[in-house]
Amino acid sequence: MAIDENRRVRLRRRLQELLGTEEGSDLMELLPSVSRDQIATKADIEALAVRIANELRAEFRGELNAQTRTLITVLSSMFLSVAGLAFAIARLT
Repeated sequence: MAIDENRRVRLRRRLQELLGTEEGSDLMELLPSVSRDQIATKADIEALAVRIANELRAEFRGELNAQTRTLITVLSSMFLSVAGLAFAIARLT
């Protein structure tokens, strides 16, 4: 059950009455101000880390493949240009 802000304020006041102002406030600071279903567990964080790592790995592979294709295209073009120049020079001499 989610605790709304009014209930938190009442709880803080009651704890301050029972334990003292500082102790009651300290105890309330230890309690999360969000509902339980909003708190991430270690397992949630680990699952997120794995998902992000996999997505980054896939993106990196895609980028690497694209760069490799570009490099092969450029090198092939350069090779054909040099071969064409060499052929032209050989024909002229």
